[in-house]
Amino acid sequence: MEEEKKKTEEKEKSSVSLDQGFELLDAAGLGQDITVRDDQYDKDWISDAAEMCRKKGYRFRLIDTGRFEKTELMWLIGSGLELYTDDRARKEFNEIEELTLECLKKNTFLAYLHTGEFDKEEGSEPAIFSELHRVARCGAHIYLSNGEVKREASHIQELSVSCKDGNTRLVYYHHGPLDPVFIEAGNNGVWIHISEKSVEEEQRLLLKDLCHSCRSGGGGVIVHLEGEVEYEMVEDLIDAGAYVLFLYGLFDYRSPFRKLKERAEHKDFDFRAYYLQHDFFI
Repeated sequence: MEEEKKKTEEKEKSSVSLDQGFELLDAAGLGQDITVRDDQYDKDWISDAAEMCRKKGYRFRLIDTGRFEKTELMWLIGSGLELYTDDRARKEFNEIEELTLECLKKNTFLAYLHTGEFDKEEGSEPAIFSELHRVARCGAHIYLSNGEVKREASHIQELSVSCKDGNTRLVYYHHGPLDPVFIEAGNNGVWIHISEKSVEEEQRLLLKDLCHSCRSGGGGVIVHLEGEVEYEMVEDLIDAGAYVLFLYGLFDYRSPFRKLKERAEHKDFDFRAYYLQHDFFI
């Protein structure tokens, strides 16, 4: 009795898996950007859908949670998908390097989000910070935040040099007051996300200078407006070259902010300048 029940459950599970797989292919066939986790579908479905997206000129993003072995991911990269991974899914930097190089061969890319500390060297083990430099120089796009872990501004500046050398992006989500050292990182093309809450009035000029330096270096400043702010500040930021995201409600039709919002929305930025979602502040 138990064996028959188990077989029935497996059959139903297989049927659901098939239905989900065909739904994924249907979505890819419609022509649209698609984002999935590696634990949502079997790798054959993922590969077929990614190939369909690429042929139609759309992006297929795979979020790596650690389900697949490195060899399976290497095979999947052949379909042209973009791989988004982090230090929880991939703890070995040698794997990150190999996957990055495979992505470059297939004319796609690997985005690596590092959420942990920058450990110091212990014995013969290289420091995580040194390894980040290495994978950046080999072509991985690096994403960092100081939302939960403290980051030194000097470390951001140093990493920006390696990313520039590797022709990759360093994207940094910054919480708190700005540091003048970021100007140097901006000259190297860093992308910095900040909230208007992080900008003290006395730092407005520094923020404008940072916008100019990032822009001249090939990067940019993305300002997430989470509440009401002064009209002049937003206007100055847009004039300085910042990418401004209005994350709160609709304006009254008479509000002068409507025109500012329209100006901001006309400025598009590189999809590699954010991790998965452009308006998500890590």
